[in-house]
Amino acid sequence: MAFKKRPVLVIGKADDKDWVVLPISRVTRREYLDSHYDFEMNVLSYPKMSLKQTSYVRTHKQTVLNEGEFPKQYCRENQIWWGLEEAEKLPFIRSQIRADYESLTGFILNLGSSGFLSASDSILAIKKALALDELICDGQLPQNSWHSARQYWELARQYASLGERESMYENLTLAARAAKAFESRPETQCYTSLLLGTVTEKAHDYETDDSWPLPEILRDKWLSSPAFDAYRKEAEFQHFLDSITK
Repeated sequence: MAFKKRPVLVIGKADDKDWVVLPISRVTRREYLDSHYDFEMNVLSYPKMSLKQTSYVRTHKQTVLNEGEFPKQYCRENQIWWGLEEAEKLPFIRSQIRADYESLTGFILNLGSSGFLSASDSILAIKKALALDELICDGQLPQNSWHSARQYWELARQYASLGERESMYENLTLAARAAKAFESRPETQCYTSLLLGTVTEKAHDYETDDSWPLPEILRDKWLSSPAFDAYRKEAEFQHFLDSITK
């Protein structure tokens, strides 16, 4: 008896070795399509599926497959858990933690700077991102990144809008320190934490389309925010601007 190979979409786990899947089919006879249950996937919208032509996820035809029915080499090449060798599993878990951590902190910073929250709530959100850095990285995260400079500047901007001068200047100082450290960061640096393992960062891993040095971006772009207008003529603020690029 011949069996037809068919791609599937894994949607859940039935038990330790069995997975709930939905078949993906071309459905060449259109009369067999169900407008409610058959989800269309075209080649351009789902490039990672490696589809050769428009296909359909048949959501009303779920079934259970044993992990042994998935080609091991394919699973290994696509970083699917049961296809990995034992030595590959810990690095895989840590890489997934790192990807989710970086995504989460990015979204938190976006929320804090979005304008959708009050200044007080924005400060709380950004402090949660800083606390997450501390938790995930065991306090080992180098403070010499664009991300660090941006976080502290955003805190300073929110404090400025609340009229909290001392906290504003405190975070501006931290932002300037991170911006300067970013420009002089080593070509390669490493740090280690329980959840991430050893992380190696290279200076060229982070590049932007902006050719300005980060301290100049902080001084001439970020600090042009109207939130700082009330302090702009102060001698302390002018001294801070002069010190950023020194």
